[in-house]
Amino acid sequence: MESGIQSLCAAVKTGRELAKAVADKSPDLSDCLERLEQAEQINDFDLILEDIPKALADSREGIAHISRIVTSMKEFSHPGVTSKTVTDINRAIENTLVVSRNFWKNVANVECSLAPDLPHVFCNSGEMNQVFINLIMNAAQAIEMSGKGFPGQISISSRQDDGCIEISVADSGNGVPTAMREKIFDPFFTTKPVGKGTGQGLAICRDVVVVQHGGTLTVGGTEGEGAIFTVRLPIEERNGDAKDNEGL
Repeated sequence: MESGIQSLCAAVKTGRELAKAVADKSPDLSDCLERLEQAEQINDFDLILEDIPKALADSREGIAHISRIVTSMKEFSHPGVTSKTVTDINRAIENTLVVSRNFWKNVANVECSLAPDLPHVFCNSGEMNQVFINLIMNAAQAIEMSGKGFPGQISISSRQDDGCIEISVADSGNGVPTAMREKIFDPFFTTKPVGKGTGQGLAICRDVVVVQHGGTLTVGGTEGEGAIFTVRLPIEERNGDAKDNEGL
């Protein structure tokens, strides 16, 4: 791409020089050259030529970003997948961040610390994607309602620990009061204003993690400083079918 941009700029410059050279040899073209120079002064061709590489580079970056969004949405949705499959949790988190970017981009900076050696787990990837998007959106909303100003901070990490993989989503909001932590996963319980929350998001997350996958979902953090939601999923011994799927 860079070589193409440079060639284009060089070709335009060469064309200008050629037009001047021809005009010098042929008085009949002097009027054309004069009009060319006038247009050049009006439109500032030199600046335009300088901007071409950046404009094309920005276009290329935009196309790459669109491609990432389309790929992430395709992987995130997993149409028709209702059973457990071997899943790269780090990849699932990255896709969820791309898909949910509009929810947090004006509210918080996101920092990821994902273990590069995190083992894949046997889980329902579509259901886990919903867990991650709920936790990320809750973190963004907690920052938005904290009154602390923007941007806040959302920190996401993954690691392996004692036969499980652990994923944490932390925010810089006001945290969850200790008295509410036992109720926060109950259906219809919400700390949000009327009309802002249904109280179903965390209840569904807990059902997916605990009931469907035999894991745990807990909330911690320091009141006034932010909440930390932690998901732990067991690294199960996979049967022959699961091992075969991992190689696909």
